[in-house]
Amino acid sequence: MSDYQKLAFVGDVGSGKSTIIRTLSEIEVVDTDKRATVDIGKEFTTIGIDYGRINFNDSMALGLYGVPGQKRYSLLWEHVNKSLWGLTLLVKFSGAPNTVDLSECLRFFDPVKTGTPFVLGLTHVDEVSNKNVSAVADILKSFLLDHELPGVVIPVNCLDRKSSMMIPYFINSMHNAKAI
Repeated sequence: MSDYQKLAFVGDVGSGKSTIIRTLSEIEVVDTDKRATVDIGKEFTTIGIDYGRINFNDSMALGLYGVPGQKRYSLLWEHVNKSLWGLTLLVKFSGAPNTVDLSECLRFFDPVKTGTPFVLGLTHVDEVSNKNVSAVADILKSFLLDHELPGVVIPVNCLDRKSSMMIPYFINSMHNAKAI
C-alpha cells in the first residue's frame, strides 16, 4: 500500500458506527465499547474511538475511525478530523432525527470548509418499508441542504459488507469527480 487515508464515521448512540467498522475491517477492530450504565437501548456503547482498516484498492488503505456524535466528545473529534479522506454521518432510522446533535457535529467537522467528501448514511433500514425510508431520507436531505451540503443520503445496512462498502465507494467517486 502506498497511500493511507482516513474515513470517519460519526453519529449518535446506536447509529451503527462500531457495527459498520466491524463489518468493513480486514483487521481485528480496536474498540472502546463498555457496558452501558444507563438504558440506551443496547448493552454496550462506545466511549472513545473505534478503529479498523481495509485495503480499499491496490494503492490505498483506509483507516476506519468511529467516534460518538455528541459534542462532549469534541476532543476525540479534533483528533480524528485531521486530514480526512471522507466523513460519514450515520443516522439511525427514526421518525424524528436528532438534528441538534447532527448540527453540532456538522458545524465542527465542517466538510464544506475543509472540502472533505461527505455522505450521510441512514442506518437500521433493513426492516423498514422503502416508502418510510424515502420519507426520512427526504427530511435528512433537506437538513443537509440547510447546512449547504449536498443532500447525499445512502440507506445502509451496517451488518452487510456489500451495503456498507457503498459509503467508501461513493466517497471515492466524489474524489474522482473533484479530480476531473
